[in-house]
Amino acid sequence: MASQDVDTLQQRGKKLYRDAQYAEALDAFTKAITRCPMPKASLFDNRAATYERLGELQSALRDAQTTIRRHRKDITGYLRAGRVLQKMDDPEMALKIYSYGLGKVSISNSDDYKLLSSVHGKLSRQLSPPKAHDPFTLLHVEVAEMILHHLRFEQIVRCLRVSRPWNAFLVSRPYLWTHLDLSRAKRHVPISFVSHSLQRSKTRLTHATLHRLGDRDLKAMEMISRICRNLDTLEILSSASLGGSSTSLMSLNALTVKNLVIGKGAEVTLDTVCGILNSCTSLSKAEFEFVVSRGWQADWKIPLPNLRQLKMVGGQPQVLGASVLNMSTLMTRITNIETLTLNKWSMHTAFGFISFASLHKLKSLDLLDFRMAVTLDDLPPSLTVLRANNGGSVNPSLNTNTNGSPPLPLLTELQWSDTDHVHTFLRNIAGGRQLQKLTMNNSCYTAKELSKVLNSSRLGEELRELNLSHSDFDDDLTIFVTGKFPLLRRLDLSHTLITGVGIKTLVQGLKSLEYLAVNQCTNLSSDAVDWAAKQGIQVDHRSQDKLLSGRKVRLDY
Repeated sequence: MASQDVDTLQQRGKKLYRDAQYAEALDAFTKAITRCPMPKASLFDNRAATYERLGELQSALRDAQTTIRRHRKDITGYLRAGRVLQKMDDPEMALKIYSYGLGKVSISNSDDYKLLSSVHGKLSRQLSPPKAHDPFTLLHVEVAEMILHHLRFEQIVRCLRVSRPWNAFLVSRPYLWTHLDLSRAKRHVPISFVSHSLQRSKTRLTHATLHRLGDRDLKAMEMISRICRNLDTLEILSSASLGGSSTSLMSLNALTVKNLVIGKGAEVTLDTVCGILNSCTSLSKAEFEFVVSRGWQADWKIPLPNLRQLKMVGGQPQVLGASVLNMSTLMTRITNIETLTLNKWSMHTAFGFISFASLHKLKSLDLLDFRMAVTLDDLPPSLTVLRANNGGSVNPSLNTNTNGSPPLPLLTELQWSDTDHVHTFLRNIAGGRQLQKLTMNNSCYTAKELSKVLNSSRLGEELRELNLSHSDFDDDLTIFVTGKFPLLRRLDLSHTLITGVGIKTLVQGLKSLEYLAVNQCTNLSSDAVDWAAKQGIQVDHRSQDKLLSGRKVRLDY
């Protein structure tokens, strides 16, 4: 009986709708929906159509949404919602509704699916540009070339597949292929691709970055060496066959290659490093990210007057540690060195004190995880950058300077991590130029001791970057920091005790602040972070809760 009443009310509403009596029709459809425990999709659609005629589009959309929620496999709700959204001047959302519906409506119901697919295609064409144009046919050649200069190597490679005219245009520009960059390769790169790239460069290759070549990497190097006489920079990010042999590397254009970088994905032995440096005398930059030591001492045979940058990172195994580097001989070979990085070399009893004082042009010295013994007098006065950690065996208290000049007068950047010797170090180098960058993370200082360190005469208004992460820095120190370092631009207080009060003090007091890192600060609320971001500060804030939480997604339709 109830279903007959509902059907009667629906038929009455349809007749009133055809007679343009929309208010009465709306009343009939509403009564029918109210009396029916599970209204059909057509009933909601009838009322939505009536709302649409009355100009109540929001109510019509609400009924269409209800239809979609209750009858996901019926196209009725999707068609109505899309039509109403287009009348509400939101065709993009309408297109999303149609796309969502195509994923829900069963393909077996071919007529419904075809109808929904048809309206989706029609709207999609309406939203698309009326006609596509090839930019290379519209732009001047100079403008097109200027745009291509901003593309990465793999992006240019993708452009080869757009069309034959694009391919011909790109291949005819050798300057686009002067840097063979395989750094972003996600799978194995065939040797034929390297060969084709060299042909496109017309042998003008100046920079090669090799990666994911598998066991063909040595062949690629030999090919580049034979064909490209202007090669200036070679980077080997990974290698399956480089191993301990330097024969192929030493054949790599030894007279022209000035920059060589061998990444940690390409393990080399210390013998290989010696072979390369003894053969490639033109090198001005040499970096080795993973050097294996078997216990044989390095043999630095010849002077390296052109070498300006040298980096050697120790790997495993490491027999006899840093003693195999033969540092005393190396110091006599690299007299013109400006940047020296020696990381991750372990201590050995056979390795005693070492002095860098003879390197009069040395500006940057990186000794992170390099176990050695050195005093302040063993460091050249030309240094502007010094990095060490865990004491690094750099003893700041052994200052035997007697010539009256302060040690390290030009030092502007200091990284001294995992140690509590910073205070002594800064006190013993007092009198020189003020630091511009200081990193003393993982220090053992209390908040009170930190204030003493920061009160050094080498620290003042010239300081631009400060890293005090993993320390006891708290709100009480913020006033001191804003007063002492008013021109600070970058500040890292991750894993500290700072709160929102301290954040406000810093942001308001440091007018030049651009970047603030407060990761894993448990006393800090997200409101303070949001407030700082609104003040124009780039805030890096990651908490443990965010790392563990997932993102919840709710579909409205």
